[in-house]
Amino acid sequence: MKIDAKQTVKTYVGADARVLYFLAKQADGTAFDLTGYDVTIKAVLGATTKIDDSACTLADDPTTGGFNYTPTAAEIDEAGQYDAQVKLSLTAGEVTTVNYLDQFILEVVAVL
Repeated sequence: MKIDAKQTVKTYVGADARVLYFLAKQADGTAFDLTGYDVTIKAVLGATTKIDDSACTLADDPTTGGFNYTPTAAEIDEAGQYDAQVKLSLTAGEVTTVNYLDQFILEVVAVL
């Protein structure tokens, strides 16, 4: 699976309430159905985890593969390139299936 975004997603230091939108796709380019999945995002700057498996919000129709995340000002309080990845977890009975989307860079830039 891949994330349908440029390999770099850009936002700004302290940009509270700025929503980041994503689209999960299968390898063949079709939408990944997120029905029943818990979607979380993690981002690391250097050796510091800035966003720690925080919950994403699914689109109204999860079959489209759409989801978003709104980082807090505290999570993106430093400029830099955060190594980020999205985790998809599906629990059915006692079995949990975990998938990861391609890693990407969350570029956080200072506002002049």
